[in-house]
Amino acid sequence: MFKGFIKRGLLIIFTITLLFSITIRSLYKQKLLEKQDNLKNTLLSIRSTLNRSINSNFNIIYVYSSHISVHSDISEEEFTELSRELFKQYKGLKNITIAPNNIITNVYPIEGNEEVLGLDYRDIPSQYKQIKKAQELGLMILDGPIDLVQGGVGLIARVPVFNSRSKIFWGMVSSVINFKDLMLPVVETLTKENLKLVITNESSKKKDVIYGEKYLLQKQKSIYSDLPLHDRVWGLYLFDSRRVFSLLDYSIIILLYLLALTSSLLVTYSLHKKTKLIEYNISRMMDFSRTSQNWVWETDSNFNITYTAGSLSQITWGSPQFILGKNFRDIFKENNDMEESIEARAPISEKQWWVENIKYEKRCFSVSAVPYYKENIYQGYRGLCTDITDKILYEKERADYLKLVDEYIPISQTDLEGNITKSNSAYCRLSGYKESELIGNTHKIMRHPSTPSAVFKQMWETIEQGKTWNGEVRNLRRDGSCYWFNASISPLVDQFNRHYGYMAVRQDITAEKRLLEISETDQLTGIYNRRKLDSSLKMISSQYTRSKSDFSIIMLDIDFFKSCNDNFGHLVGDDVLKKLSQILLKNIRKTDILGRWGGEEFLIIAPNTQEDGAIKLAEFLRKTVEKTFFEGVKSITCSFGVSSTTNSSLDKITEFADKALYLAKYSGRNCVKFYDNTLK
Repeated sequence: MFKGFIKRGLLIIFTITLLFSITIRSLYKQKLLEKQDNLKNTLLSIRSTLNRSINSNFNIIYVYSSHISVHSDISEEEFTELSRELFKQYKGLKNITIAPNNIITNVYPIEGNEEVLGLDYRDIPSQYKQIKKAQELGLMILDGPIDLVQGGVGLIARVPVFNSRSKIFWGMVSSVINFKDLMLPVVETLTKENLKLVITNESSKKKDVIYGEKYLLQKQKSIYSDLPLHDRVWGLYLFDSRRVFSLLDYSIIILLYLLALTSSLLVTYSLHKKTKLIEYNISRMMDFSRTSQNWVWETDSNFNITYTAGSLSQITWGSPQFILGKNFRDIFKENNDMEESIEARAPISEKQWWVENIKYEKRCFSVSAVPYYKENIYQGYRGLCTDITDKILYEKERADYLKLVDEYIPISQTDLEGNITKSNSAYCRLSGYKESELIGNTHKIMRHPSTPSAVFKQMWETIEQGKTWNGEVRNLRRDGSCYWFNASISPLVDQFNRHYGYMAVRQDITAEKRLLEISETDQLTGIYNRRKLDSSLKMISSQYTRSKSDFSIIMLDIDFFKSCNDNFGHLVGDDVLKKLSQILLKNIRKTDILGRWGGEEFLIIAPNTQEDGAIKLAEFLRKTVEKTFFEGVKSITCSFGVSSTTNSSLDKITEFADKALYLAKYSGRNCVKFYDNTLK
């Protein structure tokens, strides 16, 4: 009988070992693949973090360069005011400087950056080389990370500025990101995941290392990704210092398992021969309780612990002798609701009680227990404790994260009809409404009248198809002021994949829009400037190329304006320009585009308008101006030149309007002239 048992046992051991080996090898390969996937995902996350932080902070200087190219005489007060507003949005910036003729004249903030004022880039050969490169290419150039004059290490972006009219080089706009602050979220990720990162400048001949330890590139395998940044490319090399079990490790596990299984077989056979079936079952039950990851316990009628098992009890209190004989009340003495259950001899169901372990650490246990009886006489309690400390801490961390989102990221939810169902604190603060005022209303109460209905039509068409809509929206606050934001609106689905509403996540971009508005507005008259007119002409011309929808240009000039300035002074002349701008703006169509072309010249772009319509509009404006009383000069007249795509080529339309204006001046002023083939 013994030999037959051994043969069957060995056959079972061989079969189980073979299956176990196949499983172990499969798990090993799976672990390697999971490790590679996790590294790739982590590297993509690091790449995205760096790319977003660098571009979002450095793109601001394009706005500065555009503004200065039109207003090269920017004052220190204007520079400080613009910078103060923008620095509220871009927290990663260390400073921003402007350097006319490559000499730094303004820096924000001044505190901590005083040493750079008056700095001439030509005195720093290493930086001046990059300045010249940016000037020649006319593009943003990155430099660094380098040691800064004012201390610290920074990543510098420089953009050359050219006068918008003369195209002559004006100077440089530069911005600095603190390299240590830039890498801080990356370092936190690396530390948390026990990873190492090396960043190289792939665009340099020697692929200079700008972060990390160079020796890793020769000694260890890595996951690689490139990061294009304007004039250069960074190489990101991610190394995993964690060890994955080798096949040798798993072979040892198999061997130990084989030995343990063989020993267990022999012990089981011996016990089978020496004990009764009931004793065997009790023994196996005791083995189970001892290997449990929880704490299994039993008390007598006075609640003194008489039995303890499970790895959790050893981790918490060490040896069983430490806890045997102790009263359960003394262990969980900080929990006042225990005595009530014991006195009533009621079951204890998943009570959350705190206890101090052998290392004086506070741990939270989920306690479940039932009273047990023998011949209807109460004997004590039998129970199970599970350590849920990590779960409790995770739930707290999750709650803190949700609180952070509620405070700083404007979010709202609606039902399928667009009625607001939820609104967090950040969105209430942005819109100026209380949540109680928003719930049940639609977003129409905040809609700005200048936002085209087509925007909302396209938005609803997108989200009703189950897609995410992204775009810029202008809204009204409760106090009537306006604000801009980037919105991402996505459908919400339940556990059955049914749509039940929409969620909108926003980013406030009011400061950027305000700066763009300043760069496109004529400061004296408040209408569009030459820069905005140029971009509008390009846009209208592009539409004409695609759809062949005619448009016209009206160019006008105040007659004898120089005499007005000479006789009545420049302040009166400025008032004339302001009032004329408002008259023109009031009497053109909403689709027409009005701007100051230069000096006393104005330009009107009239989309979807042919020759006759443009001439009628110009004549109407001429008569309106002629009838209007102007303070200080009584009255003025204007000469008008008109051109249209119906009678001129696209690239000559502005030139023809200017020639028509010249003809109006030559013909005695205060008249409208149209440039056509007969005038050529």
